[in-house]
Amino acid sequence: EISSGTKLGCRSTLFSNDGTTLFAGSTTGSLCALDTQQACSFQADEKSIRWRLPEAHPSSALHSMFQLPDDSPTGPSVLATGDEDGLIQLWDTRLCGISNSNSNNNNKKKKKPCILSWDQNTDYISGFDYHDGVLLASSADC
Repeated sequence: EISSGTKLGCRSTLFSNDGTTLFAGSTTGSLCALDTQQACSFQADEKSIRWRLPEAHPSSALHSMFQLPDDSPTGPSVLATGDEDGLIQLWDTRLCGISNSNSNNNNKKKKKPCILSWDQNTDYISGFDYHDGVLLASSADC
């Protein structure tokens, strides 16, 4: 169990483009990244977790994920997520493991890992693709 004592249902998984990270999205809307070398062994524990965002999608289960390709303008550091309510979010994974609390300098602007939210859909996001510089999302919207 790699969930800090809480039983979470895993709704979506995705291996990173380079295979070193396993992204997992839960029924509670949390998002985490696991070190594949540790997580895919029989000795997986809290050390397997690279970072966790407990309320990545606070009101809905995370349904789908997609990592942008290496040749995209942002490179593979951007992860797209979609939830049951149609919310799409883009995450800068380089910022996900960084603590935003700094007691020495509270005046600095905090960098947040969610770099874009799109809430124009009304039903779940079923998948993503990337073609000619455009991130495409499919939804169950009619």
